[in-house]
Amino acid sequence: MRSVGYVFSKDATIAASRLPSNVGRSRMVHSLVLDGFGLGGQMRILEPKPVSREDLVQFHSEEFVDALLTAELNLDTELSKEQLETLQDFGLVHDCPVFPGLSDYVKYVAGGTITAAKALASNQCNVAIHWDGGRHHAHQDSASGFCYVNDIVLGIMELHNAGLKRVLYIDLDIHHCDGVESAFEFSKKVFRLSFHVHEPGFFPGTGDASETGSGNGTTCALNVPLPPLVTDSVQFLAVFKFHLSKVLETMYPSPNAIVMQCGLDGCKGDPLVPHGWKLDSFAIGDCVAELLEMIDERTPVLLLGGGGYRNEMAARGWAYATMKALGLEEKDMKELEIPEHEYFECYGPDFLLYSD
Repeated sequence: MRSVGYVFSKDATIAASRLPSNVGRSRMVHSLVLDGFGLGGQMRILEPKPVSREDLVQFHSEEFVDALLTAELNLDTELSKEQLETLQDFGLVHDCPVFPGLSDYVKYVAGGTITAAKALASNQCNVAIHWDGGRHHAHQDSASGFCYVNDIVLGIMELHNAGLKRVLYIDLDIHHCDGVESAFEFSKKVFRLSFHVHEPGFFPGTGDASETGSGNGTTCALNVPLPPLVTDSVQFLAVFKFHLSKVLETMYPSPNAIVMQCGLDGCKGDPLVPHGWKLDSFAIGDCVAELLEMIDERTPVLLLGGGGYRNEMAARGWAYATMKALGLEEKDMKELEIPEHEYFECYGPDFLLYSD
């Protein structure tokens, strides 16, 4: 029986709910998981500690971190040409605009994933969940794709520092994990398995099957580009199982820890990717269950969030994935109703956990 840790605090939820690309999502997710289904009593609640500048510069450049932590101070002033150019250089424009609360957001998102990694490394739990994390596009010196800080890289570095030297990273977001890939491209200490769309003009443009790592990290990446219109969640699970089995059996057996980014922007109705995958709300959670079934229950597993721009679908998907991490199984999960809670009305007209 696995023990599960769940990263949550009111302050962290407030900070994450301010993210311009996902306004209010964090509140909806935690409200459904903790208040609606009442799963908090079956998990160890891990209160995230906001990180310091020193923590962030373990991966990110000092100049970028300083810009991240101070940019919101100038929100009410007219910026000079030089200041605007600085924001552009660090990617703090367009899809990653400066917003009130940016500094707190960065500190809590990174802090939540590091808190989860520390809990795993100290055997407080076998599975740690941080649904506000999973920001896989951020680079060492720039924000990108709604991702201001790469909490994933920082979390993996924390696992390495704790002696878990061989980490398997799995990414289920419809977009390729370019920030994580570039961070560990030359490393054999992190194997990257990514399922995503790779088409001309599709962000971020990386993740071709021919990209397998470089230098010492050659053969430590397996990119699985999928067609942009995957509609069969059962088939998606079969593809996931096939490639994960290959990695665990021959390409990267017996990892010391596993980190999985559970992006939900491949679910049906996602407004950011209207012509993308059409997975149901259970698809990613079923992958979580499959992963846990295939590995030794003593292997530490870190589950992270990511994309997912239809808030009620994200809450459904991650609530179900949380249940799967806990090993919960109802007779017919597809008939499981959304319990009454603060955001109950958002799940109409069917008010079911399952949605396709």
